[in-house]
Amino acid sequence: MRAPTMKTRMLTVCAGAALLCAAGPAAAQAPAGAPAAPPTSAPGAPSGRASGPPSLDFFKTDDPRSNPFTRAQIEGWKTTIPSGSGPYGAVRGEPDTLPTNTIFYPKDLARVKGKMPILSFANGACSGQPLELTEVYTELASHGFLVATIGRIGGTVNGGDLSLQIKFIDWAIAENGRKGSPFYNKLDTNKIGLSGQSCGGVMAIRSAGDPRVSTVLILNSGIFIAGAPAVGRRGGGPSPMDVGKDALKAFHTPVAYLLGGPKDIAYANGVDDVEKIQGVPVFMGSTNVGHLATYGSPSGGEFGKIAVDWFNYQLKGDKNAAKTFVGPDCKLCTNPLWEVKRKNM
Repeated sequence: MRAPTMKTRMLTVCAGAALLCAAGPAAAQAPAGAPAAPPTSAPGAPSGRASGPPSLDFFKTDDPRSNPFTRAQIEGWKTTIPSGSGPYGAVRGEPDTLPTNTIFYPKDLARVKGKMPILSFANGACSGQPLELTEVYTELASHGFLVATIGRIGGTVNGGDLSLQIKFIDWAIAENGRKGSPFYNKLDTNKIGLSGQSCGGVMAIRSAGDPRVSTVLILNSGIFIAGAPAVGRRGGGPSPMDVGKDALKAFHTPVAYLLGGPKDIAYANGVDDVEKIQGVPVFMGSTNVGHLATYGSPSGGEFGKIAVDWFNYQLKGDKNAAKTFVGPDCKLCTNPLWEVKRKNM
């Protein structure tokens, strides 16, 4: 089966952390009640003086599982991606008909059992560079999902454009019905997930009201406790994070939060979200791995594997995957390294 028409790109991408890249288009999550650091200033830099991207070790904890992606990984993922641990492998594509997003999907579509759910991600820092969670995207694709995130390698897509997660969903549904598409009649258009990391998690919250969405997974994120923060995009424009807790009312489907423990700069915001969400099933799991969690590990580490379980449970009805989250002896509930909160489950 032919792959979607792709454009090959080998342009420069931001080589810094997804959350605090000096050239990035959006501010990072900040501790609850505190203003976000300006995007041109690294932690510990003298006030008022621009510096390069911070060391990724800034996001690391002393837990041996804590494994942020590295700059070397980011460079390598420009040309070569992991295949994932699932049965189908994974490939990356840049369809000409979807110039604002990068997609990941099973390498051998003909072998995929059943129709593929659709997953739409937004990046850390609300960035338009789609590299940092490559291990997670490919892991999900290898288990039979069509995944997309915002942006292109080396491109200039506005990663904070709130319409782009939904634009991918529109595109995927159209491709499912288009004869000649490699995804023709292969997608489950009634099983759609949203996700995002850090600033991208807030974008996913703000898009969660779309009635087609079946579930949401929020990674290392949460709306600022103090309400709309004084953070801005490059050039002084509004940030996707400029939103209050009323945005949580958009949830109409099951939602999960994965947080990196108290040392995760989004931890307090995420815990507060979970307390305030009403009327839908909510799962929160947190462990001491920091803001970039285990995303540099093969398959995205624990966070990548839990993401696969959440979407298999919610979108494929996988009873074994459900055991990670439900029941008195759920896998994360009985793991002493994890803090778990559940509501309406």
